[in-house]
Amino acid sequence: MNERKRAISRAASLLFVLLLFLPPAVHSQGTPAVEALLAALKDRDRDIREIGVRGLGMLKAYSSVPPLIGALKDEDSGVRRQAAWALGEIRSPRAVKALIEALNDGDPLVREGAMAALRRIGTPAIRPLALSLKRNEEEIRNNAAVILADMGAPAVEGLMVVLRDEDQRARKYATVILGEIGAPAVDALMDALKDEDRTVRKFAALALGEICTPALGRLKEALRSEDREVRRYAATAIGECGAPGAEEALATALEDPVREVRIAAVEALGDRDGSAAVKALLRALEDEDQTVRMLAAEALGRTGDPAAVQALIAALGDRSSFVRAEAEKALREITGEDLGRDPSVWQRWWERKGDEADRS
Repeated sequence: MNERKRAISRAASLLFVLLLFLPPAVHSQGTPAVEALLAALKDRDRDIREIGVRGLGMLKAYSSVPPLIGALKDEDSGVRRQAAWALGEIRSPRAVKALIEALNDGDPLVREGAMAALRRIGTPAIRPLALSLKRNEEEIRNNAAVILADMGAPAVEGLMVVLRDEDQRARKYATVILGEIGAPAVDALMDALKDEDRTVRKFAALALGEICTPALGRLKEALRSEDREVRRYAATAIGECGAPGAEEALATALEDPVREVRIAAVEALGDRDGSAAVKALLRALEDEDQTVRMLAAEALGRTGDPAAVQALIAALGDRSSFVRAEAEKALREITGEDLGRDPSVWQRWWERKGDEADRS
């Protein structure tokens, strides 16, 4: 380090010590301290520029925001990192746009610094961050998503704006973030269940299922929606939820006039345990639609519940070969026996099992 740099380093150290004790009025615009640090931003030496940026961040002088924004484009990554930190200390909304651009910086530490700064700026950064989900740059989208999720409930309103945007990819990002936010985002996710894009609806359903109990009441209401797609994905979401009352709601969905809703309910019930789920699936085994009956037979096999055996034997006589095949498979899974697809053979075996149980 040459003499000039050593002198500036000593002066900077003294300045930083003084900043800890001097009153804020000394740091105001136009003071020698601010002017000296602003001048340092133009120095050819990166270390001096970095010292200048660091000092301005410590001063928290609003007059230094434009020069610090410029420092975000400095050729040296260390200067850019310090500029992001300094802007986070000042917390000026004027810096939001530039900090979002810095989310795409080639240096990961600069990106982390920009993320930290945007978190510190807080509410004024939410809407611009939400709109940046439409950007083509993956780093900007991903980093903005992380920040918004970290912000939690305050970010919901900004994300709801994105849910109304024509950009499908942005709506998908917004839905995933709302799922990360959790319970405060239930209303927004319920709106996402109405989205024209199937992927967005699916993500909303999965998110609501993860949120579970706080969302269950709204999901039950959605099963009465006039929109068949809302009812379908509401059933899917309820299936993801392990809260008490979910089986009852899914059993109600089995009465839906739309087969896709009933299919969603059967698939959801197949992932649940307990007598309530088995009872509902037994009803579905008599549905008018062969796909519903086939899925019900498959799901009953997964339950392993002997209470389903008699109904599955009857399903071996179903008019659909697909239902008969799934019924046979389910019987093998529940009983451990392989007696073919003749219902009379299974019936005699089942009756013998009952007689043996009575004698014992």
